[in-house]
Amino acid sequence: MVQTFSAEGTRYCVKTAGADIAMRGARVTLRHFLDGSLQVSHKDRILACTAFRQLPRPSPAKDEKTLDARVEAVIAASALKPAAPPSGQRGCG
Repeated sequence: MVQTFSAEGTRYCVKTAGADIAMRGARVTLRHFLDGSLQVSHKDRILACTAFRQLPRPSPAKDEKTLDARVEAVIAASALKPAAPPSGQRGCG
């Protein structure tokens, strides 16, 4: 039986044999090593896995200081603009 899971933008395939390893909805433990290898274990068993697809990763969020500065700039810019009259009403003149 072939099972799949995703981790850090990569899809992995785990081939299991027999009914003793039911993995649907199961939690696995991932161990990342300094040499770049990955070890997957489930219920004290080490499982062989193969990466087969890279998934698109979302861009990292900006830090809070950058977001705060952008929000303050938008607020300052909107404070400088004159308010438009409500629809259906005319301005002075």
